[in-house]
Amino acid sequence: SMSLTRKEIFKACTELAWAGDVAGLWHALDSEESGSCSLEDLSGAEGRALALFRKWAEDGYKSVKGGFNALVRARRIKNNPKKELDKRNFVAACASLNCSFQG
Repeated sequence: SMSLTRKEIFKACTELAWAGDVAGLWHALDSEESGSCSLEDLSGAEGRALALFRKWAEDGYKSVKGGFNALVRARRIKNNPKKELDKRNFVAACASLNCSFQG
């Protein structure tokens, strides 16, 4: 999902050995005390764009990984064994595969 629970935040902070105030971080993230924090809560436009990308990838390619693989193939990136996409290639590949961030 595009949201995190308190438990997930605490676990991630522990795994990252983050020495900050985890309880304070959670309180700031879940200011509405809903029990979860979504990306859209943090940054609405970016969260919506990511959600639209995820839907496109899962609907067309069964997973986000499948969607990224399709984008890499669409750009036919040569001499790139890591199959990385820079911003320019990502945007061009999205356009060529009709992946829109407008909903």
